Amino acid sequence: MQETSFHFYHSKVKLILQIIVFFPFMIGGYYMAYMGVIEQSFLVILLALFIGILFSCFWGVAILKLFRNQPYITLTNVYIQLDTQTKSEVTIYYDNIESIQVSETSFQKIIEIVLYDEGPVFDQSSLYNKIRLGPNRLFGFKMFTIAYNAIRKRDRPQLLTALDNIIAYKEDQALGDFIITDTSNKLLDSQQDFMGKYDPEPSIDLIIDNAYFKKAYGYSIFIFLFMFVLFYLLLDSSNDYLIYIIISFFAFPFAKLLIDWMGVYKLRQKLEKQKGFTYYFHQMKYLLDALLFHVSVFIAPFGLLFLLIRYIVRKAK
Repeated sequence: MQETSFHFYHSKVKLILQIIVFFPFMIGGYYMAYMGVIEQSFLVILLALFIGILFSCFWGVAILKLFRNQPYITLTNVYIQLDTQTKSEVTIYYDNIESIQVSETSFQKIIEIVLYDEGPVFDQSSLYNKIRLGPNRLFGFKMFTIAYNAIRKRDRPQLLTALDNIIAYKEDQALGDFIITDTSNKLLDSQQDFMGKYDPEPSIDLIIDNAYFKKAYGYSIFIFLFMFVLFYLLLDSSNDYLIYIIISFFAFPFAKLLIDWMGVYKLRQKLEKQKGFTYYFHQMKYLLDALLFHVSVFIAPFGLLFLLIRYIVRKAK
């Protein structure tokens, strides 16, 4: 079999941006530690040192990647190698790969490598890689991931095609004849094709029907009860507020409909797809929905007008 390989490198633009962004956080952390020493605040010193050291590590790693210019990913006929020729190097043989899947974290695409059994691979890893890769499992990611946007933009189509071919050959049980440069398998037309094919929870279009309104009214009941208990019962609001949130309960689905149609529906899907530390994403979503609930009385008429125009256009067609 012909021995060959593909090498994919980090995007220098991304690395330079990381160096620029991490530097103020690094300096700010050490400055906070200095102020903590002056104020004799042990808690501030610990927190500031943690921030400073953490971002120093990120900053230093980005610097090393920029100047070493070593491959981020190496694909051969039999394995995938990540962080080649570094302390973080890991080799994943195709025999151990079950599939790949696409996910998102902080609105960045991540390609996760799904193994048949991660346990033995993790146990055989070095202590350094166990410390480095352990948080992936803690936050719901697979052990090995590829940061899609970290790769040079011009190399991304070749990487996606190669990964797709690897999975195709595995499904055909033809690994013995696999050659990484073989492109006889149908090339993907675009990045969207790959992401859609390997996304376990692909995005769906907004469908306005009875199910949509049932779900919207169910959510409206939840917000209404929360506002009723928090503001009306506990804070002893007036009856005028009670009447207002009752009207808002009926108006909310129509206001939500208009906002979703204007693009917020896609943003909601993106927020729900995020993995990792997503606590503040969900808090922001609930806060904005509560705000929408309180102004739905003013937006709902436009939502009803939209439904009327939509009905007339459909009848005309």
